[in-house]
Amino acid sequence: MHRECAEFAVQVCPFIVYGSNYRKNPTLNTDDMARMVDNDNPVIFCVSVASRYRYEPSAGVFVIHPDEQLWFLHGKPATPEQIADAKNKAQAEIESQKT
Repeated sequence: MHRECAEFAVQVCPFIVYGSNYRKNPTLNTDDMARMVDNDNPVIFCVSVASRYRYEPSAGVFVIHPDEQLWFLHGKPATPEQIADAKNKAQAEIESQKT
């Protein structure tokens, strides 16, 4: 995605800005949507600008090497404190799922 497009999206998309909207797709039934959609939209978003990445087939993910990260909270640039809080909450959630 173009950097400008990503920055625009995190500032105007209602799913990103408000974080609690429900995605609707009339072509999918409820069971299909449950498997595809996380209704707990994150409140904070990071746009990673990367010139290098690779695909890791064993994990089925792309590994990026960001040159820059742009953080947004409710469509506005996030403060360092908000970023740290979000990272701490995410880490705590990951740790709670290990047990």
